[in-house]
Amino acid sequence: MNRLSLFLAGFFFLNCSSYHVTLGGFSKHFEPTYKGKAYNEAHNNIGIGGEYRKDDFSVGATVQYVKNSFNNYGVYATGHLMRTNVRAWRITNATGVAFGAATGYGDRYGVKSSDVIPIFGILNDVCLDNFCLYQLILPPFDGMAGVGVLGGRIHFSF
Repeated sequence: MNRLSLFLAGFFFLNCSSYHVTLGGFSKHFEPTYKGKAYNEAHNNIGIGGEYRKDDFSVGATVQYVKNSFNNYGVYATGHLMRTNVRAWRITNATGVAFGAATGYGDRYGVKSSDVIPIFGILNDVCLDNFCLYQLILPPFDGMAGVGVLGGRIHFSF
């Protein structure tokens, strides 16, 4: 990684409005199998990230260590742009896009392929105070079925 990338990443994380820990997750693929084998739909993961908020808009980044749909461990590095569209009592809902890259896809049940894949999808957060359930929908890519993902995120500030 070059110095500019490290500087920008450090600058972003030092200026976040809040930080978060991402835990666990489940998925549901739109096709039940990949080349005859079922996808892993329960994902052990842990991640950390941060986001900057201004009014109803946020931009953020997350890095996660994940057991993916092919039972391989990999790293997901994603960003998001979101807008809060509902505030009721202590509940908020925000919708936007997620983008980034994921590793761990070089061996897809014995089928060799590119290890790194792009991520781009629709992201929705439903939050009660500092606990959020996120929903992510990703389109099909490189023979893999599209997928819906559900996970948890706990926000905190310093």
